[in-house]
Amino acid sequence: MWTNLFSLGIVCLIMYIGEFISIRSSGLIPQMLIVTLLFLIGFWTILPHDILDKSGIMILSKIIFSIILIDVGTSLDLKEIFKNRQVIRLSSISLLSIILTALIIGGICYNMRVSLSTIPTLTGAGIGAMLMNAAALKANQPYYGAVAMTVFVSHTFISFPFASYFLKKEAKAKLVTLRASKDITLTQPKARAKQMTFTPYRTPTFYLATFFILAAAVEFIALKTHLNSAILQVLTGILARKIGLLQKNSLFKTSSSGLLMIALFASFMQSFSEISFATLLKLLAIAIPLNLSAIGVILVITKRLANQQFSWAMSAAIAMNSFLGFPFNFSLTREAIQAATAIAEEQEALSEQLLPHMILASTFSVSLMTPFIASICIKLLY
Repeated sequence: MWTNLFSLGIVCLIMYIGEFISIRSSGLIPQMLIVTLLFLIGFWTILPHDILDKSGIMILSKIIFSIILIDVGTSLDLKEIFKNRQVIRLSSISLLSIILTALIIGGICYNMRVSLSTIPTLTGAGIGAMLMNAAALKANQPYYGAVAMTVFVSHTFISFPFASYFLKKEAKAKLVTLRASKDITLTQPKARAKQMTFTPYRTPTFYLATFFILAAAVEFIALKTHLNSAILQVLTGILARKIGLLQKNSLFKTSSSGLLMIALFASFMQSFSEISFATLLKLLAIAIPLNLSAIGVILVITKRLANQQFSWAMSAAIAMNSFLGFPFNFSLTREAIQAATAIAEEQEALSEQLLPHMILASTFSVSLMTPFIASICIKLLY
């Protein structure tokens, strides 16, 4: 019964159910929460524990895993990152406070291995969970991968509502200021420098070939030098965009990103295939207190750091990008703006004031720093 195609169909169906419920609830019920619950119930009842292997998802996930951080690197603009010092300051303090909180609380209440497995997910959301889950499976220690994944899933019903609340509060405050000053003039887009793009030749095949050749080169360098492959992949993406080989977010131009992203997120569930209900309760007992503790520390710190440039609400939202990552920070910001006003001009004006800070904070915390943090935690763990 559980042939390759049937297994793949069931996996895609589960992913779609999660997506459908998320859309119907306007994002209030996150897709990954539904997907995790369906897989857990399935593993405890009718789903074979090797369904992800039978469906080919694990092979596809290895493919996407080899190129996803290269694509993340193409979205980084180092000049822009270090120009906005207040956002970087808030993000750096957030990362440091999260790491210390995880080490102290995790070390006291659990053990240091559990603490290390949670840190990258707390500082880097999905990217951190992906790195730690892959490392745990490679080391044949799926429990620690499940710890990281449970922390990631718990973000959706703990961290997301907090971030959403502060974003909505900031959007309403900004809107009051905009209406009082009647200033909704939109920034004119900067003229793009002319460059030779060879657009007709940049087909999906070109991007796939470029990604996999670069991924193979990174793999070779990592094997020869013993440098962390995740860090090398991010740096390769930055360099590839700098020299014009790849463009920002080139993965979406491969015409295959949909299937690859399904494979990536579905593969997260592999760590739950052998998890019992009792073990899940233990994992939640780790993830929920750590999430709440980290959020509490961030709220206390950002309240003290709030200034004329950023209110407490904006400071807290910026700091919480560690729990969000892209595209969750983007969707939550858009939801906050749409909740504040239905007028298109006001929405665009608010987007210009809120989105750049959120995207920059996520880029710094999740895309740039988390691979470094994860590489240290992985080395200490395995």
